[in-house]
Amino acid sequence: MGNVVSRIKAIILYCDSIEEKIDRFGREIEDFVDDPDYQHGCSFCVFQIGECIKSLISGAEQKISGDTTERILWNERYHRPWLSQNRS
Repeated sequence: MGNVVSRIKAIILYCDSIEEKIDRFGREIEDFVDDPDYQHGCSFCVFQIGECIKSLISGAEQKISGDTTERILWNERYHRPWLSQNRS
């Protein structure tokens, strides 16, 4: 349980860090697009959030699946095709 709490706390800290970057660099999309430091700072946080979530899902998958041969296909179950579509 402690690992879950620490991962969630880490996610919150990374979200706070993104909010701080927004306050520092600006809220307009142009501010983000025109500043590589802004982009890298935010993308690092988003990547780390993804790693924390991957760890949480892996832990949940192990607890649910246990030693059985039945596995939950998390990627297929939670895949959102609209996220990968080009939006204009």
